[in-house]
Amino acid sequence: MSDLYSLGLGSGSRLVALLGPTNTGKTHRAIQRMIALKGGMIGLPLRLLAREVYSRLCEATSEQSVALITGEERIIPLNPVFWVCTVESMPLQRLVPIVVIDEVQLATHPTRGHVFTDRLLNARGTKETWFLGSDSMRPLIEELLPTTEFQTANRHSTLSYVPPMSIRKLPARSAVVAFSMSHVYELAEQIRNVKGGVAIVLGALSPKVRNQQVALFESGRVQQLVATDAIGMGLNLDIRHVAFAGLSKFDGQQHRMLDASELAQIAGRAGRFTKDGTFGLIDSCADNGGLTRSVIDAIEQHSFHPVRKIWYRNSQLDFSSVEALWSTLHKRPFKWCLMPIKDPDDELALEALLIEPDIEWAARTPSLLELLWDVCRIPNFSQLGAHAHHGLLKAIYRRLISDKGHLTKDWVSKKLFELEQRDGGIHFVMGQLERVRTWAYVAHRQDWVSDPQEMRRRCLALENRLSDRLHERLTLQFIDEDAGGVMLKAEPESVQMDGLTVQSATGALGHMSGFRFVADSKAERTFGVRQTRKAGHSALKAQAEALAQQFLQSADPALGWDDDLQLCWRDIPLGWIERGTTLNSPRLRMHALELLPSEARRLLHLRLEECINGMHQKFRSRLMTKHSKLKGLMFALQDSLGVIKRSDIDFMLKGYKKSDWKWVSRAGIVVTSEWVMAKSIMGPQWQRYRAALIAAWISESKVPSLPGAKCAHGLDWSASFGPMMGFEHRGVMWIRVDIAERIRKRLRSIRGPTPWDIPNEPMSWLGCGREDWNAVIRTYGYRIRSGKMYPPKRH
Repeated sequence: MSDLYSLGLGSGSRLVALLGPTNTGKTHRAIQRMIALKGGMIGLPLRLLAREVYSRLCEATSEQSVALITGEERIIPLNPVFWVCTVESMPLQRLVPIVVIDEVQLATHPTRGHVFTDRLLNARGTKETWFLGSDSMRPLIEELLPTTEFQTANRHSTLSYVPPMSIRKLPARSAVVAFSMSHVYELAEQIRNVKGGVAIVLGALSPKVRNQQVALFESGRVQQLVATDAIGMGLNLDIRHVAFAGLSKFDGQQHRMLDASELAQIAGRAGRFTKDGTFGLIDSCADNGGLTRSVIDAIEQHSFHPVRKIWYRNSQLDFSSVEALWSTLHKRPFKWCLMPIKDPDDELALEALLIEPDIEWAARTPSLLELLWDVCRIPNFSQLGAHAHHGLLKAIYRRLISDKGHLTKDWVSKKLFELEQRDGGIHFVMGQLERVRTWAYVAHRQDWVSDPQEMRRRCLALENRLSDRLHERLTLQFIDEDAGGVMLKAEPESVQMDGLTVQSATGALGHMSGFRFVADSKAERTFGVRQTRKAGHSALKAQAEALAQQFLQSADPALGWDDDLQLCWRDIPLGWIERGTTLNSPRLRMHALELLPSEARRLLHLRLEECINGMHQKFRSRLMTKHSKLKGLMFALQDSLGVIKRSDIDFMLKGYKKSDWKWVSRAGIVVTSEWVMAKSIMGPQWQRYRAALIAAWISESKVPSLPGAKCAHGLDWSASFGPMMGFEHRGVMWIRVDIAERIRKRLRSIRGPTPWDIPNEPMSWLGCGREDWNAVIRTYGYRIRSGKMYPPKRH
């Protein structure tokens, strides 16, 4: 009938929902109950939080009695009685007296919510099961689990709103919260310039780096930290004020405003135990609308709209065939309050891998199909584009089903060696750490690797080395030597200019890069970060202001986009664009431009906005027509940057007469079975402009590489970015939609008895070889056997 108690474990378990705001001690009470019952399991939303609870349980009991299981770590002593896990990693087959699920309101999360829902329905202790989270979950838990006993947890301190303030006026023990990596680093740079130093807390940090950064903040060496919303998930920090630098985020599916309950979860980190806390905005965020009175009241009074629906996916899967697996994955929810999850990453990966003939053939065996599903569930820790992540999954699965049946030590060692050999800045090292997390996850599958113990040891050692490297770079970048009362070092003497380089008597202090001073690391060690920067800024200030005047006085500054999609003038990165209210109205975010006074920065910002508006008007002018019947189509193409789904405007096209279609052709508009595209804006001169706007709109986490032709191999594009750029993903290639339509028509033109000879001329259109061309053909549904082509299967 339903999934309730489907595991058959603890069906008589006492259900307790301990609900309330942050800083109420819910997790502490649950831990004490686990200790009282002499055993239990707790599922937590973050690896960092699991690490924290693991340490607390080890201190309260002993290390030999506590196990830690996350996607990347497994510490399992001989006979553990306490199990601390991330929610996804809970070993539900274990019988324990009590099971605790923390932050159950995350069942509303669009990408992870179905896992929390499954634990809510199916995870049970033999004696008790506790659900911890927001009081907004009460009506939904009552609906699903009517026998639940509800307890209310009251906040130990008061949380109050304070008016917006500048970064300069932030009080001590403040946390500034942003929702993108680029914004986090921008804010950290600004705070460092004003306050002397800042710590950084991100969910993607390894536990070691997170602890090192928190130690800087907790010790008082720095008085501010910049964080993502990861701090809202129960991480205990001595924060007195939370300042929001933004009120919207990309949640994995869409860019949206945060609701009051989500803001409260983060704001509630202010105040510790009985100490009162405050929350508010930094002034740049307040300029964009700020918080309404109703939202402020809701956060202060902990009163939110009840959760009515949560995400769901059936967890009882049938691996007898691919069709059976899909059927059980998409089994309809048994309650009105459960919503089927939309396009989860693991299902998209399964679909992509089953396109491959050898993988599809292997998946006909139930055991290998179950293995395929396990491989598809490897998390995309490194946030690679779908194409690159699926490529990694294919390589892993093919090795697992090979004669050896596991990932060889040499193959994995080569992957880890590549990560260890290369070095770079903060972003690069973070990327390396994220990729190590993937291999740590793989290493904890006993049956996947030839020497799991050795591989885990290597992954942990590499993570520690990269963590030390990242902490060193974060400290050097965002903390001055004199932060926290450390004595200042000597000032450099006889500073002078040598071109764009600042020299002192002892050597180079740094150089000018655009409107920024890039300090020499040796000079920073000699004189200290703040003193070096002070000398460099003093020497370069006049030159930077003169350069700014040249830009402001230019009638038409030649702006362009670099490889990172930053807006540049004379190869000087000035800033980038972020998501605005519409695709065509992005928000301009400037670089710090630290060598310029505030008035010059303001004028530069206004001038850049004028230039972007002018650029957009030129773009729109390429999508104009004198034919009145086509104006609606052209406006739609303008709003979608030249590419739109045919289904969105089919109502327009149905009214076109034969004469209208001639105008469509003259205007360079290509209409395919699925897309409508304007060829006039597909050239390289507009490619980076469109890519910058699209990447900002869909909050693309990685800067996408761009092709120089009508098709390209191996581009690491997401499933959202590629189609908006006007390309279809076919096999291992991204193909422009007009070329893809041309291929579709060529394949449909083949007639006669099967099997058919494979047409060769499209290979010249694509510039590819036989293997890639065969992969493209398969994406249209055709089958290839022994060098011949068969029509698609009929369903």
